[in-house]
Amino acid sequence: MPNQSRRTVSFFAHRTLGAVLAAALGACGGGSSTENPIPDFYGQIVHVRASNGETGAGGDGVMLFALSGLPAHYTWQLAPGQPGALVNTATGPDFDSGISRLYVPPPAGTLSADTTVTITASASGGASSSATILLHAVAVAPAWSKLSTRSACEALVARACRGAYGFTVQAQGGYSAGPDPSGKTVTGQLTAAELAQLRMDASTVARGAAADAKGQCERESDTVPGSGSLATLTPAGGGADLVVRSAGLLAASTVFDGPTINRCYFGGQREATISLLADLDALEAKYYPQPF
Repeated sequence: MPNQSRRTVSFFAHRTLGAVLAAALGACGGGSSTENPIPDFYGQIVHVRASNGETGAGGDGVMLFALSGLPAHYTWQLAPGQPGALVNTATGPDFDSGISRLYVPPPAGTLSADTTVTITASASGGASSSATILLHAVAVAPAWSKLSTRSACEALVARACRGAYGFTVQAQGGYSAGPDPSGKTVTGQLTAAELAQLRMDASTVARGAAADAKGQCERESDTVPGSGSLATLTPAGGGADLVVRSAGLLAASTVFDGPTINRCYFGGQREATISLLADLDALEAKYYPQPF
């Protein structure tokens, strides 16, 4: 197993209902309200919530979810002709029920003026309602500049250990793996949906750190002796890197020592930190070459 301290997951696979609800209700900036609800035959109403009421072209994604009083399957629609796209980022039963969608803003530089987008969720029983998001022509600059992770694996040479030479994602979506001792570096660009979700989670974590720079850490699980990992978020404009995961051989001196995986969060943004680390793990699993 290339990296014995973490699971390999596909991107979006960690988007459970709990993570969606946490993102939609706990993110800074305020969620948009249900608008124009149409009840079904039994008077049930769909409630639509969004993690933020505004974003910008090339900016953070917005997570939306729908709930009603009865079990239902949901279909979603972005109003015809409006910019952006909707992506189903849930997994398992949540994917099949259509309970959530990630709104991915259009690329930077594609809008000449601010506008609004309307997203409608319709339940299988006939009820529906919408959420409106203010879409700025120019996105607010992200509160972070990069995410970095590095790993150590038990009984594996570095080129066979996922993340041994480091993996970094920039706030604008570029990623790099390496360099290895020979200077080899692998670079590329995240998809629009991957970047929108990553920026949503990273921005929430970064804003939490701006309100509470000290934060707190908790022991997540044990790690295999001889292995380790370190994940950091670099705030925009400089400043000290924020340690969001620290484990084993690579444990930061400011976090728990010993053979445990430790997760650190700031400003109470625990769920956003869990989602961010899952984002980073999935991107590393997809883009880090093995063997290097």
